[in-house]
Amino acid sequence: MFAISRSKVIASSTRCFSTLESAGVKIAAQQEGASAYGSKLSVVVRGGSRYNTKPGVAHVLEKFAFKNNNHKSALRLTREAELVGAQLTSGVSRENIVLSANFLKEDLEYFVQNLGAVVNGTVFNKYELVERVAPLVAAEVNHANSDPVYLATEAAYETAFRSGLGNSVLAEAHSPVTIEDVVDYASKVYNKSNIALVASGVIPADLQKFVANSYFAELSAGSALKAESVKTFSGESRIKAAGVNAVTVAFPIQGASSAALAVLAKVVGGKSHIKWANSSSLLGSVAGGVEVSTSVASFSDASLFYITISGASASAVSSAAKEAVAAIKTAAAGVSDAALAAANAQAKLEAAAVFESFSNEIVGQQALSGSKVGLASLAKVSAEQVKDAAASLLKGKTVVSVVGNTHELPHADELF
Repeated sequence: MFAISRSKVIASSTRCFSTLESAGVKIAAQQEGASAYGSKLSVVVRGGSRYNTKPGVAHVLEKFAFKNNNHKSALRLTREAELVGAQLTSGVSRENIVLSANFLKEDLEYFVQNLGAVVNGTVFNKYELVERVAPLVAAEVNHANSDPVYLATEAAYETAFRSGLGNSVLAEAHSPVTIEDVVDYASKVYNKSNIALVASGVIPADLQKFVANSYFAELSAGSALKAESVKTFSGESRIKAAGVNAVTVAFPIQGASSAALAVLAKVVGGKSHIKWANSSSLLGSVAGGVEVSTSVASFSDASLFYITISGASASAVSSAAKEAVAAIKTAAAGVSDAALAAANAQAKLEAAAVFESFSNEIVGQQALSGSKVGLASLAKVSAEQVKDAAASLLKGKTVVSVVGNTHELPHADELF
C-alpha cells in the first residue's frame, strides 16, 4: 500500500473577501494575496437563463455588453480599454450574467465607471441587434450545437427541470428575440437588487468610494428576480444526428449539492486527470474510444448529478452507459477506503480550482443571496455518506438523453 507523507500546514493564504455596500450596491472585494499589478472587477447580475422572459433573452442581453451606451460609443470603449491594456469579457449561465474587466490597479476608477455605464446606460439600438449582436449569438449557438455532448446535456436539463433551470442557456432559432424583449428584460435585471460587484486585487475602501460616485449609484433600487419553485422530473430525450454519439445519464435533485455528491462523482469518475494513465475510478477503464465524465452542477436551490458518455461507436457508448449506471449501484453497495481517500482529495482540489476560476460569479451569487461569502468548507466525507448519496440517486428521478444513432443507443428502461 502506498503512503504519502504530508507536512502540517501552519498557515495558509486563502481568498478572503470583504463584504460591504456603496450607494445600495452590494460589493465583495478581495485584497489579500492579490497581484502586485493587476485587478479584476465583475458585475454579477441575477439574470441568467432560468429567469428568461423569452427563450434566449438573457443570452442576447449578455451579448449587448460593451456596445453603445449613453456615455460612450462601443468603438471608444473598446479602443480606450486596449490603450490601457485591459480585457473586457462577458458570459451567461443558468443563474447569472457576468460582465468583467481585467486591468492594471491604477485604472480601477475608470473601469468602475465603464461597467456602470454598461448596466445603466446601454442604448439597445435595433441596428446593433441586427448587425452585431445577432451574428455573435448565432455563431455561439451554431458552435455549441455542433457538439453532441452539449446537446445531450442540454436535453437532460430540459427533461429534468422543464422550465427555469431547464431553459436553454443559449438563444434558440425558433424563438427570435426582439429589441423590445431585450429592453424589457434589461429593465428587470439591471437594478441594485439584482447586481453585485466582485473585485480582486483592489483596496476595498477605494472601490466603495468609486462606486458611490459612479453610474452604479444612479441605478434604480428595483426588485429582486424570483425564480419559480424547482420541480424535478424523470424522462428521456432522443435526438437523431450523424457523427459522434453521446449519452447523458442524469439525476435531478431538489436542493443545493452536497459534499457527498461531489465525492461520489469522483468515485464514479471516468476520464483520468493523469496524462497517459487510466483513472482508478469505477469508470476509469471503460472501453477504448469512449470518453466518460461525471459531474455535479449545483445551483441555489437544485443540483444535477450527471454522467456523459461519447464516442464514434454507438454500441461502445451504449455499453459504457450501462457500466455508468452499474457504477452508481456499486457505489450504493459500498466504497473502498482507497477509493474514498482518492475521491475526497480530488473533490477538494476541484472545489478549490472551480472557486479560483469562477470565484467572481460564485462570490457574486453569494453576495446577492446574503449567504456567507467565500469557499465552502471542504470537510472529509465518509464512506457511509457516499453510499447514502448513491442510493438516494437511484431512488430519485432519472433522466436519459441520447444524441446520434438512436437505433442503437440505449433507452432509459434498458439502463435502470
